[in-house]
Amino acid sequence: MCVDAATSGNHWVAMLYDDFFYYMKVAENWVDGHGSTFNRLVPTNGYHPLWMLVLAGAYALLGGGVVLFYFVCAVCVVSAGFTFHFVRKLTQQQGVSPVWASAVAVYITAFSLRHYVTGMEAILCLPLMFWFIHRVMDEEGLRSPAATLVTGLIGAAMVLSRLDAAVLVMVVVAAALLTPTVRQNLTPAGVVAAVLGLSPVAIYVATNVAWFGAFMPVSGMAKQLMPVGAPSSAVAEGIWSGAMNFRANVVFWLLAFGWASLRWVLLTWRQRVLWAGMAFPLVYFTLLSFRSDWWLSDWYLYPVRVAVACALTLLLSWPRWQSLLSRKLVQLAGLTVAAVVLVFGTSWKVNPGQLAVYETAAALVEFEKTHPGIYAMGDRAGKVGYLMHSPVVQLEGLVMDKAYLAFMKRSAPLDEVLQHYKADYYVGSSHEAFGDCFTAVEPYQSGLRSPRVVGRFCERPMARFTFGGVETLIYKVGRP
Repeated sequence: MCVDAATSGNHWVAMLYDDFFYYMKVAENWVDGHGSTFNRLVPTNGYHPLWMLVLAGAYALLGGGVVLFYFVCAVCVVSAGFTFHFVRKLTQQQGVSPVWASAVAVYITAFSLRHYVTGMEAILCLPLMFWFIHRVMDEEGLRSPAATLVTGLIGAAMVLSRLDAAVLVMVVVAAALLTPTVRQNLTPAGVVAAVLGLSPVAIYVATNVAWFGAFMPVSGMAKQLMPVGAPSSAVAEGIWSGAMNFRANVVFWLLAFGWASLRWVLLTWRQRVLWAGMAFPLVYFTLLSFRSDWWLSDWYLYPVRVAVACALTLLLSWPRWQSLLSRKLVQLAGLTVAAVVLVFGTSWKVNPGQLAVYETAAALVEFEKTHPGIYAMGDRAGKVGYLMHSPVVQLEGLVMDKAYLAFMKRSAPLDEVLQHYKADYYVGSSHEAFGDCFTAVEPYQSGLRSPRVVGRFCERPMARFTFGGVETLIYKVGRP
């Protein structure tokens, strides 16, 4: 990724995903003394806190611009190294030979790199998850209150890196309570140590309520406005829309989970921790399908990486496989597959869609030079908001506040929203041809069951341009 930025001529902003720049803009505003805000108009908590703190610290120490991009590249490399290390350790914990443990670690690291290069919070979350699972499996990680405290702190860091990782903690706790030997060894001191270790999560929730009046980040709340009822199919469709190799991993994980569940009573504690790692995405995606009908972005699929690592570890440690796996030819085949996956997993080129988003942002920056004011935009507003000097009202609600969500909940007319925030320009994205009038639907990524803000523009746009098959239209907003 860094090499491509240095040699291809593509701007570094084109390399990272659009949503990364919601983080970066808030981090810069925070460090510059404007508070936790994306647009300097409203305060926001629309981010996972640990990655925000890391980026804010990096900006304070290094400054902005391309230096921050190379910092993210360095974090990618470090995260890949930690992923390899901890996957290899937890695999060897289960008795898998060093050769096969290395092959699994290479495969999972390459499989995870897709998330890391987006610049999103999985860059921290996945290595922390593998470390947490390794600690819970390891008897030393829970043997004493001090060790349990450290394990709890790792779990807290994991949750703060991506808040829905709390589901993994809950599944592991459930597995522990369903295991008689673990229940018998529970001590008051150990429980207190675990609670203290996880206390940073409670501190985050308390400060969230005090500062923003909400338990959750507004980005999560904006995506969970779907009325309670039947589950949405968007989650399953998002999972199955992945590439063929990803779908093969999903099928493998589900088959391995079914096999392990049928053998539940025979599983040791370490094996039950691996079972919890496989159960995690199933519980997570099920809960998500009841709460949201938004299209599933790539980084929401991070639990599958954890499940596949646990499934491979459990299956490769099965005694009946050992005679086959110890053969040199089979080991060579396994290492070859891992090497091929590594080569293809680490080969990288700029995402055409993200390049188009950058080109759109660059065109908007040029337009802004002669048209300063307050802009309103929904989908694809991260890079725009980062590069422009003018404030951007983010109409998906991802980096807004609870007051904006109230407009979304009642499906307020777009014109009312634009007037409330004193917007001067509305920026729309057309993904298909339209007639004389453009119908603006915000958020574009949500499903039909979620409330939406809708408006209609029949006048001629002030500017329009197309990149990557998506037409961007700029309309002047009338004031009463």
